[in-house]
Amino acid sequence: WFNHNLTLPTILALMLNLFVISGYTNALNLVDGLDGLAGSISLIIFATFLYLGIRFEDIFVINISLSFVVFIVAFLLFNWYPSKIFMGDSGSLLLGFVISIVAIKLTKHISITTVLFLAGLPVIDTMIVMIRRIKNGLSPFSADKSHSHHILQKRLNSIPKTVFAMSFIQIILSFVGILLLEQNNMLILLLFIAVTYNFYRILEQKNIHKNGDP
Repeated sequence: WFNHNLTLPTILALMLNLFVISGYTNALNLVDGLDGLAGSISLIIFATFLYLGIRFEDIFVINISLSFVVFIVAFLLFNWYPSKIFMGDSGSLLLGFVISIVAIKLTKHISITTVLFLAGLPVIDTMIVMIRRIKNGLSPFSADKSHSHHILQKRLNSIPKTVFAMSFIQIILSFVGILLLEQNNMLILLLFIAVTYNFYRILEQKNIHKNGDP
């Protein structure tokens, strides 16, 4: 971590892993707001993990990622707008849980900061929503329709276009993550913060424009 080898006490390591797993599991659940959205984002993330599993010859990552790529492709055939079946909380929570587990396994080969890009969109969306709620004097855990896909859907006025736009953003994030595999951790972290901030500013401008606020 930032060119230092860290050995955490067992209890601290356990708590950190539980925080990451539960946090990302819920983050992916929060983006499951449109037909095909959570599935499409998860498909891109697992496809990226599959590439890295092959690159680093990690059988666990390959098997899990390939299995979920196949599952999600089959599911999206019926979940695409207008959907015939729905994922539900059990599906989105499962995807988030498995992604977080595979991401933790990949830290054997890549840095934690790189994982932020590889599975970044749910993380960015959750951070932006919490910042916006706190800014408006609300609880960061309160329910509303201020997620990225809600704002983009109002702007694009189309569910398929919104899903394509969100998926394209995740593709860009995954591609950047792969390009940054060998880069300095601090550079990756600063770049991720910059991307999150700019994404927040863009969404805020679109939200203001749509609402007609000054």
